[in-house]
Amino acid sequence: MNRITELFSIFIQETQNTMQHIITAEPEHHNVWLEMATDLWPDYITADLESVYQEIMRSEKFEILLYQQNGSPIGFIYLGLRADYVEGSDSSPTGYVEGIYVNPDFRKKGIAKALYQAGETWAKQRGCSQMAQTFI
Repeated sequence: MNRITELFSIFIQETQNTMQHIITAEPEHHNVWLEMATDLWPDYITADLESVYQEIMRSEKFEILLYQQNGSPIGFIYLGLRADYVEGSDSSPTGYVEGIYVNPDFRKKGIAKALYQAGETWAKQRGCSQMAQTFI
């Protein structure tokens, strides 16, 4: 096996291992998501974030993917499908990153990248050819 094949094999294995850590949020993840969301959006009222979570659970246009380590969620990506105008997009629907969060103790380890890639897959499966986000 040459070096390039070996490196590619390692990359594929790491990607598969990462994807095993990403799950779709379910109603029972409410409390852990709420804790992370409050950290990401500290100016929001907790009751409003609770309402957002319940709306996401009922909707097919929104999704939360969780990144787990040792069975505990340590990050999430909150995704949406937007059919209205999205700045910079020339197609519809457009996958939209509503928010992305990784626990500070686990940052700079590729978790946000893995979540974003999983979000891209989610959007592609729903007919999107583009992703967008607004980060401040």
